[in-house]
Amino acid sequence: QALRRMQRVGIKLNVSAYTVAIKACVESKDLKLALHLFEEMKAHQLKPNMVTYRTLLTARSKYGSLKEIQKCLAIYQEMRQA
Repeated sequence: QALRRMQRVGIKLNVSAYTVAIKACVESKDLKLALHLFEEMKAHQLKPNMVTYRTLLTARSKYGSLKEIQKCLAIYQEMRQA
């Protein structure tokens, strides 16, 4: 994975790097990995931006199950509080 390679060579990951990786996961319909990266980004004290949230919300509404849509609503609430 590109993010791991960047970390190995000493590149500090930022919101943009995570967002691009999340978008790539969404485009390949790997929502589980996209969500994992989203949580990892927040764990590293990086604040998601509007592009990050929009990418996840679009993916959830397009590819998700009812449970996924409920998570989507939780992400939306988080975004509104940010």
